[in-house]
Amino acid sequence: MQIKSLSVDGLKYHWQWYKHFFSLNYLRYFGTWFAISPIVANLTENSSRVNKICVGSVCAEYSVSLPFSWWLLWLGSLFFIVAFALYQIFCPKFIKDYSSFSDYERSRHSPRWAAWEAYYLVNDAQKSLAAYDLDKFVTRLTTKKYAQEIGEKIDESRVDVTTEQSVLKFSHAGKSYELAMPKMRSNNSGTPEIDDVATYEVVWEVFGRRASSYPCIRKTIYWLINLAWTTVIVVILQNIASTASLLYKQFLA
Repeated sequence: MQIKSLSVDGLKYHWQWYKHFFSLNYLRYFGTWFAISPIVANLTENSSRVNKICVGSVCAEYSVSLPFSWWLLWLGSLFFIVAFALYQIFCPKFIKDYSSFSDYERSRHSPRWAAWEAYYLVNDAQKSLAAYDLDKFVTRLTTKKYAQEIGEKIDESRVDVTTEQSVLKFSHAGKSYELAMPKMRSNNSGTPEIDDVATYEVVWEVFGRRASSYPCIRKTIYWLINLAWTTVIVVILQNIASTASLLYKQFLA
């Protein structure tokens, strides 16, 4: 099983990086052990007791024990399951659906859809100021000249659909703005065409704000995942030590 590392630096603990860790393989591994741990605990509760089994006149003694600490692996599974629950609750659906721009492209959305994704982000940010950095979103879009300040008073965010564009209109910090998608540009022959780069960058700005939401939750998940894998590594070392001890007693002692 390949274990990928996480880094707290830069973007490496944004939401999209956790998707791999909560794949079915990892969830099956930790979930299965979490479920069977009570059974294992009951079977090994009296591990020091020697049991006897007889077949006819032939008897053999045995004891039930594990070469590692079952409770340690159970604790690691608990860490992982709590991290998974936090991910399911707090990770934005946008990131679950599109963990990269390639995923977004494969959905074959109309270039107009970028205005709607921006609309949903603005609404969510206005409802939960601590989760999304709307200041940064507006600053980025206006700096890149994808959004413009307008004189119209906007009481509630909306998307106006015209023949050629879908236009998001919203207010922030006492000012009103509009974002029209898709952006158009002239090609070499002077014919207007859709500016794919603009669509990419607007979607990427939405992605960036979604991916960086709930920083405290993301950091908590980061440490829970690391604790879970630490317990796995300790258990592996316990297995190696136990096997080495048995081999020593068998061949060298």
